[in-house]
Amino acid sequence: MLPPRPARLQVAAVDVPLNGTLMADTAGMATVPEIRALQRGLRLLEAVNLHNGGRLRDYVAATGLAKTTVHRLLENLRAAGYLQREPGDDRYYLTLAVRRLSDGFYDGGWISAAARPELEVLAAAVGFPVAIATPYGAAMMLRDNTDAMSPLAPNVYSRGTILPLLSSATGKVYLAFCDGLTRKTLLDVCARSAKPEHALARRPALLQRALAQVRQHGYAFGPGQRRTPVAVRTATFSVPIHAGEQLIGCLALRYLSESLARRQVVRRYLGPMRAAARRIGDRVRRAAA
Repeated sequence: MLPPRPARLQVAAVDVPLNGTLMADTAGMATVPEIRALQRGLRLLEAVNLHNGGRLRDYVAATGLAKTTVHRLLENLRAAGYLQREPGDDRYYLTLAVRRLSDGFYDGGWISAAARPELEVLAAAVGFPVAIATPYGAAMMLRDNTDAMSPLAPNVYSRGTILPLLSSATGKVYLAFCDGLTRKTLLDVCARSAKPEHALARRPALLQRALAQVRQHGYAFGPGQRRTPVAVRTATFSVPIHAGEQLIGCLALRYLSESLARRQVVRRYLGPMRAAARRIGDRVRRAAA
């Protein structure tokens, strides 16, 4: 006589035995019940990982799921601590909790989460807005900034803003301090590009001299937005961030270039910037341990 069939629980079209056993198919191979909610949640988490800082509509487009489903999953992930959303901002960002799901801790989004407390301390000390940027292909991406809290920010840059690799202060610093193979690869990509911002890559001698100077000084300057909504010129000052021996990003300060000469910026802010970069690197290294 056959044993009684185990009771089954019907949940959202998922047929799962209450005793936890798997049903066998006709070939004798165990089959795993399909849990659609879990699959959708993982699909969404992958989309957030690829497009960190996106809005609800971005993840609807990326996953193909219904808007109500995506919103419910996003809020559940936020409640679980994997996502965060700033007050007044409808973008979703990964949190440090995601590192428990992967060994790849040095993703730029996680670095910015570790850096945020130090960015706020530095911004309060210097008055000007500060930011952190990490490489993004043959460019740099603005991961986080303090524009919203700085009284001296004539314009506000959004997280996810793409910065040119060869002309931005953060791009110069990254190229100067990254390893030789990474530098060569990035410059080869830029040299083959027809984009105007990559033209300098086709003048290697001039570019290498400029990068050598950045390495010697330990910092770089770059242009800000030439004309802001209030007609004030800005420029950017950047230093590298290392976690141990690994270059993980760049710290940048945006200042009013019409009121400060470069030598004044170096004298006033190089020390605080380097100290903040060291603390950020230490935070990232401890969090990754």
